[in-house]
Amino acid sequence: VLIKEGEEVGEAATPYEVGTAARILHVENLDDGRMNIITAGEYRFQILEIQEHLAYLTGRVRMLDDPDAEIEAVSESLTTRTEELYQAYEALSSRLIFAWHPPEEQPDDPRELAYQIGIRLRISLEEKQNLLETIPLEQLLTREIEILTDQNRRIAFQLTARNN
Repeated sequence: VLIKEGEEVGEAATPYEVGTAARILHVENLDDGRMNIITAGEYRFQILEIQEHLAYLTGRVRMLDDPDAEIEAVSESLTTRTEELYQAYEALSSRLIFAWHPPEEQPDDPRELAYQIGIRLRISLEEKQNLLETIPLEQLLTREIEILTDQNRRIAFQLTARNN
């Protein structure tokens, strides 16, 4: 959950109401006591109640995603347009940024596509949070089309300016 107000350490921070449940894929313990953790998002949730009696944040949540109903409501043309713009974004980004590596596979599922786009976009955390909070899926894809169109235009401009 992204922190809305306050600090990560110290007094209780106020989180945004929507977050992502994550599955831990790998943990690497470092010599200095820190850890590198690789996770994969599983589903979105809304915080119903925060419980502050422990040293860490806990609460009651409800799952927000309804895969079957939402995916059926998304038009094929919307998904296709999103895929096209996203492929262009990855291609343009890899030309602009030396270390940019597009994903090996693009999801077939519209929800997974929307989530991958949200992860890969080079936008602020607040903008990513807004995407996470966007429901239903059709509205999320529509918003991502707007962002991808803008980002692709900006990257193309940067590439043109760099090559002149």
